[in-house]
Amino acid sequence: MQELDQWTDATVVKPLVQGVYDDVNSKDQGFWLEIVGGVKKAIREKVLESYRNGQAVGPRKSLSHSNSLTVRAVGNVEPHSP
Repeated sequence: MQELDQWTDATVVKPLVQGVYDDVNSKDQGFWLEIVGGVKKAIREKVLESYRNGQAVGPRKSLSHSNSLTVRAVGNVEPHSP
């Protein structure tokens, strides 16, 4: 999580804070669209990277039948019957 916090600070927070500072002196109406567009692009790239990392790992291993539970629609939890 620390790595994600560092990425968020560098890629999301700092550009937005810098944008607020720069906006005081800017007359450009497209200024914020450019900043927000860059932040959104960075987030999409990070999500895609995370997705691809998950795909590379492969599916989770399922629980053995003796340890799994069956959840019925009414919300009752019962041991799985083999």
